[in-house]
Amino acid sequence: AELAYNPRTIHRTDFFPGLGWMLHRKLWTELSGKWPLLYWDDWMRHPDQVKGRHSIRPEKSRTANFGELGVSKGMYYKK
Repeated sequence: AELAYNPRTIHRTDFFPGLGWMLHRKLWTELSGKWPLLYWDDWMRHPDQVKGRHSIRPEKSRTANFGELGVSKGMYYKK
């Protein structure tokens, strides 16, 4: 099967997509006081943060991840 890469198509999901996202100021105000130092992507997927909300993501990704740089300091990159 061919992969779809329509840059105008979006998908709605209840699973936090991880890289390349933005949020409303109201949600940042809610979350910023309890934001974790590590594993924030897993934390964002926890029901205490999700609260029934959904995310939208583009069909064609606009992010790149080199793995070694970032909050986790490449902890799992070379394993």
